Amino acid sequence: MHIFATNKTKMIMKKVLLLLFVFSLALNVQGQMSVTIGDVERGEGTIFVPVEADFSAGICAFDLYINYDQDVLTFTGIAKPADLPGDQIQFNEVTPSQAKISWFDFSDEGTTFAGKLLYLGFTNHGGDTDIDFDAATEFGDCDGLAVPPGDVTLTGGSVTTVPVPLGSWALIIGAGLILFFVVLRATRTI
Repeated sequence: MHIFATNKTKMIMKKVLLLLFVFSLALNVQGQMSVTIGDVERGEGTIFVPVEADFSAGICAFDLYINYDQDVLTFTGIAKPADLPGDQIQFNEVTPSQAKISWFDFSDEGTTFAGKLLYLGFTNHGGDTDIDFDAATEFGDCDGLAVPPGDVTLTGGSVTTVPVPLGSWALIIGAGLILFFVVLRATRTI
């Protein structure tokens, strides 16, 4: 019996270690997925809140449940960037303080994506609110299985209402007066 490993044993050990390393990388990729809701500071009115995603491992479906304060925001819909792959995206207001966005991809290999996933549209009534993911949020792989919740990092965002600067009010009032006089002049010539 030899105390020292032979060259053949060393080669086998290197292959086993390499295989273990590659396997551990594959497991780590699954845990690198994330979805983040942005922070927005705007005045009252229509606002769009960005949602960023990093799907390093392919996914084929998600249901995002988004919670917010209904006294501050009213959900109006979503805007989908042109580069978001997939076949279907749907949205609806589940309750006055929760929206649901569903998406799926029919491809066998799933979607890998990094960047702006979508924009949440709201009417801002004034005030501040957190925008968080509900515990019902889930992701699906291409085998029809749920991705374990710990494999996707979810980070909420917020909306902070800021007053419209005086200069902006002057611009709005000035544009309104110009429009008024254009309409007045147009009605006089008819």
